[in-house]
Amino acid sequence: MGVLHDLVKDIPVPKMAKVEQSFDRTELENFSEELERKLHEEVLKDQIEPGMKIAVAVGSRGID
Repeated sequence: MGVLHDLVKDIPVPKMAKVEQSFDRTELENFSEELERKLHEEVLKDQIEPGMKIAVAVGSRGID
């Protein structure tokens, strides 16, 4: 037995399953216009007031 095998011999290995994840590949032609449109939807319209600061969180996939 090797050193690594000796170190982990008493550690139980959890059950694992192979999974596949797929991401939405939708591309936006104009991010700024889409953001503006989303900010004016009824759901947000009454919650946003002039002068407020809004943070927009995005993933790193293709957004410069």
